[in-house]
Amino acid sequence: MTMHPLSLEILQSWKIRKSAADKAAFRARVAGELAQTGYPVRTESGGLITSHNLILGDPDTADLIVSAHYDTCAAMPLPNLITPRNPLFFLLYQLLLAGVLVFLAFLPACLVSLIPVVGPILALLTWSITLILLCFQCMAGKANPSNLNDNTSGVVTLLEAAFRLPPQYRDQVAFVLFDNEELGLLGSSLFRHRHPTAARRALLINLDCVSDGDYFMLSCTKALRQDLPLYNALQTAFNPACAPEKTTRFFPAATTLYPSDQWGFPKSMAIAALKKAPVLGLYLDRIHTWRDTRWDSRNVEFLADALVRMAASLPSPDSPSSSSAGNLILCGFMGCGKSTVGRLLAQDTGRQFLDMDAYIEQQAGMSIPEIFRLYGETDFRRREREACAALSQQSNLVIATGGGTLANRENARLLASSGTIILLEVSAETVLSRLEGDTSRPLLARPDRETAVRELMSKRMPLYREAAHITVSGDPVPTVVVQSILNQL
Repeated sequence: MTMHPLSLEILQSWKIRKSAADKAAFRARVAGELAQTGYPVRTESGGLITSHNLILGDPDTADLIVSAHYDTCAAMPLPNLITPRNPLFFLLYQLLLAGVLVFLAFLPACLVSLIPVVGPILALLTWSITLILLCFQCMAGKANPSNLNDNTSGVVTLLEAAFRLPPQYRDQVAFVLFDNEELGLLGSSLFRHRHPTAARRALLINLDCVSDGDYFMLSCTKALRQDLPLYNALQTAFNPACAPEKTTRFFPAATTLYPSDQWGFPKSMAIAALKKAPVLGLYLDRIHTWRDTRWDSRNVEFLADALVRMAASLPSPDSPSSSSAGNLILCGFMGCGKSTVGRLLAQDTGRQFLDMDAYIEQQAGMSIPEIFRLYGETDFRRREREACAALSQQSNLVIATGGGTLANRENARLLASSGTIILLEVSAETVLSRLEGDTSRPLLARPDRETAVRELMSKRMPLYREAAHITVSGDPVPTVVVQSILNQL
């Protein structure tokens, strides 16, 4: 898809947005263009160091806020190398930059120190003033004319998403261009002060440096990852299959160091395009220097379209699949078809499907067999209880529980508080047939598999039946099982 003319104009004529006059002219140009498309546009100003945020739509009613900072960074002699997944190297590099600044300030101080009598005092004064000036240049000095990645790429991607978003979805989305990110996230701080409820409630997706790299890093806060319908919708919207030549990875924000405007928003996701190297891992370079000239339009296309898909997935307030719907919790012995039936049931009822085993693996960062091997069954059951507690606070889900989840009465109580528990009852013969050749079940890793199945079923089935609100046979084909469930709901 061809980029909007305003995006092309920004790439040609509006890359410098540093002075007050530059920013005012840029805001006026963007606001004028977007007002013609029907967006309500306004500038919101304030702060001790005045910031001017450009806001499209109404953030106080929006479920999704898309942001990017539009202020231009200062030019630096060395790139601000960022390694989000390698915090130790990042901190060491920042110390190196600080050391370089201290050394550069030391050079004129050495010359001044040669002046008789007053030399030492003048040297200290010279060193202090020079260091302050160098720090000022790094943060607020002369604009870097080469800034395609940081952050013209974020601005253009945001605008492309805004232009492509169909009108029927615009009431649920707001777009915000933050000012003064380079001076310490001042624009986003002003926004949180003016819109505290929106900042706490809505999902914020922040775009910063997205045009130079083949690895998309999507860094999500804990609150976002625990909102399962929203997190699942993000994974669908940013499906790697839509950009097969790129790599898309979701990471926890708690273990990802990426300083940008998403900081301070409880339910947020930062997006950056990175490169990858041995030892360093994922990294971002070139920014703040004359070398920041890389532009990959495929990145902008993918992210803009993904943002539109995300907006389209948001439930409307009067949708029957809104978050007011209770959960449907599928239980039963391993191999009874919970995952297959669950996906079909989710489609038919307008809910999000969630596999609890996959959820636990995602939270742990390892597979269930690895958890059993490294930490044992006791640790796995602890993680399972934590998952039940978290999921019981969610709604509008179809949850496929693990085979042993509801063998614990506390897990059953938690899940029952959020919806309807449905038992898929199958025979031992069906289980053995379906699990033939399956080596991923730690509790069945025995030579006498049939005996293990029958012994475990005899222990668990009474607990399943005790917890279930509805019981159906899981022996037929999945579509028949789903229909049986729908008939009893």
